[in-house]
Amino acid sequence: MAVASLVLLWSPASPTYGQETIAPNQWEDAIRTFEEQDRRSPPPKNAILFVGSSSIRMWDLLRYFPGLEVINRGFGGSHISDSVEFSSRIVIPYEPEVVVLYAGDNDINAGKSPETVLRDFEAFVKSVHSKLPDTTIVFISIKPSIQRWHLVEKMREANKFIRTFIEKDERLRYVDVDAPMLGADKKPRPELFVADGLHLSAAGYELWASLVLPHLEALGSRKPGPSGESAKVLVNHVGFVPKAAKLCVMPGEKEDDFEVVNEETGRVACTGRLVPQKGDLGRFLVGDFSQLQKPGAYYVRTANGRSHRFRVSPQAYDDSLQKIVRYFSIQRCGQSTTGHNAPCHLDDGKRLDNGERQDVTGGWHDACDLRKWVDATIYGMIGLGRLFEVG
Repeated sequence: MAVASLVLLWSPASPTYGQETIAPNQWEDAIRTFEEQDRRSPPPKNAILFVGSSSIRMWDLLRYFPGLEVINRGFGGSHISDSVEFSSRIVIPYEPEVVVLYAGDNDINAGKSPETVLRDFEAFVKSVHSKLPDTTIVFISIKPSIQRWHLVEKMREANKFIRTFIEKDERLRYVDVDAPMLGADKKPRPELFVADGLHLSAAGYELWASLVLPHLEALGSRKPGPSGESAKVLVNHVGFVPKAAKLCVMPGEKEDDFEVVNEETGRVACTGRLVPQKGDLGRFLVGDFSQLQKPGAYYVRTANGRSHRFRVSPQAYDDSLQKIVRYFSIQRCGQSTTGHNAPCHLDDGKRLDNGERQDVTGGWHDACDLRKWVDATIYGMIGLGRLFEVG
């Protein structure tokens, strides 16, 4: 069954930002901008749509969900009711496979009751399912934040109402970000926020992505091409740093033209030729677009298909490198929802010659190999050393 996952922000009948009332057409310019982008570069059908307020708008989806077809339609300061009002223009036309929704901060901060927030969420679900009955909506719970900590009980009450509603419909999913965002003191973890104590930092988005991605995978979200089929042009999903070599590959034996398109503007950034090459798996076409160095989001297009989206950025590999390094602790200790692991492997210092135990706590936490083989540890240390040298 096709599913749709949406990230949505809360929006009341009279939208607000902070403490100021927002006029009903406050977001008309933002919505028209989205529509103009769609005319210049039509987004794919059956993608994963993220919609909501600034927590969505500021989320670099290509970085945190590489290889997935994602669309960002967040507009900062909005409420759930705004997403309801504009769903016919920035949700329904995309026919998303998955809709991921985040909302609630601005609603509660503007004085809306938890009951009203629930009614707005119900209205959003109705507006989507009336046109896209098979779409799955994934709701990200209202987050606890430093700036709005005084409102946390009302936010949790709204979350409770919504979660109860979601549990009655198999097309709805609930992602709890409340507990994972709290530290040992049961208050919001400062490292998850930027200086304003409200919006998420890179660490905050990393946490959110780790919580949302399992739901998308469980729903069977695919990595579609322009019309839902597998992409015919292959590129590095992680992305490219500006001065790196950049290649694309596709099946075929006859030379062809290709162009690299800026996803935001819809304009062609550069062009090239796909040249036949022979490899161990047969013949294929290779295109070189290393001349493209301007940071941005792009895709490769040919007469016969297009690639997944990818980024060109000086930080293109940063996220992957962080995940690789984190692997060392996760492999031995498992995933931590707080960012910290309790002491473990406290009795591992046992000598092979006489069986005596030796206190080796406080030293390096060897996680290069589950079986603790010395050669795996050596390779792990070499890898970390090289990362240090290039970093």
